[in-house]
Amino acid sequence: MTPVDVLTDAAEATVNLSRTKGWVTDVEQTLSLVAQQLLSHLEAGDRAGFLVPSMFELDGKREIGAVLLLERRAIFAWVTGLIRTKSHAEVVSYDSIREVSQTTRSISTKHRPGEEELLVSAAKTWRLLMTNDDYCPKNIVPMVRGILNGSISAVLGEQQGDQ
Repeated sequence: MTPVDVLTDAAEATVNLSRTKGWVTDVEQTLSLVAQQLLSHLEAGDRAGFLVPSMFELDGKREIGAVLLLERRAIFAWVTGLIRTKSHAEVVSYDSIREVSQTTRSISTKHRPGEEELLVSAAKTWRLLMTNDDYCPKNIVPMVRGILNGSISAVLGEQQGDQ
């Protein structure tokens, strides 16, 4: 598989979790923002998992991005800036993750019902924020948490012990 195939397959797997227009749009927009950064970190032999739109809370600021979940590692990619945007990415090996915790944040507006926060403790601590919008698959956050903590395989059709 080429890196483009891996990224495309991961995006398609994510879209298939919920085919609502809003979810498909989220995945497409996220891909347009961070695709090049993700592609630059893909390697020969990578197998597609999921590409999950996410916000990253970094230095007190919210940055839009995505988590690309692969077989043995995740790639966190995000964009900073409004006018002069800059793309960033970091690779996080699942073996380096010590803990993944999940909490729900309440947001008091009718357009944003709340969001789930995943706190990922590895060499660096990552704060991932995922929306609870009506079109977002309700199983996405537990799935991401399970993949990051090693209890679920990112590759479809495999049990964790099959890797």
